[in-house]
Amino acid sequence: MKTNDSSYRLIVGLGNTGAQYRFNRHNVGFMANDAIVDALNAKPLADSHHSQLFKATCNATSVLIGYPQTYMNESGRAVQALMAYYKIPISNVLILCDDFDLDLGVLRLRDKGTAGTHNGLKSVIQAVGMNFLRLRIGIGPLPMHYAVTSFVLNNFTDAEQLNLSRILTHSKDVVMRWLNHDSFAAIQQFANTPISPT
Repeated sequence: MKTNDSSYRLIVGLGNTGAQYRFNRHNVGFMANDAIVDALNAKPLADSHHSQLFKATCNATSVLIGYPQTYMNESGRAVQALMAYYKIPISNVLILCDDFDLDLGVLRLRDKGTAGTHNGLKSVIQAVGMNFLRLRIGIGPLPMHYAVTSFVLNNFTDAEQLNLSRILTHSKDVVMRWLNHDSFAAIQQFANTPISPT
């Protein structure tokens, strides 16, 4: 996907706001955001446009990192508001989200497509269309006979936590390659290379 280098880059991690959701599997998009904020030494901006915002510069490009404050199912309102206010083309948007259909630690980078089972992505697609870059971060597999809502709104287990920091680092590295203007094919190949378990 070709980006418009004259504009902001917008990275939005999807999650639910509130301390009770902070470490849920469904909030791995927020967790990936945290790793990116740290890597870029991003500075907080005043909360606006339904989002908690951070700003950084990478390769002379302004980067916004957004945490929607709308709750997951209305994430599209935040993404649309940020794109409109900062005049960000859809080619400069990257969405980070969880995916229980992918095993824990598997990353999947796509430059367009449907929402699948993810209500946050569904909201974003309804708001801005489906032609945006998205990085799905595996949190599965969903156990048999386990309700989806219960699974994604529970915290990672102790065993899963052992690999979580490496998964978030890999996710951050994918984003950094995008910010460094690597080709989509190169970033996709890197993202889709699974990390080995501990």
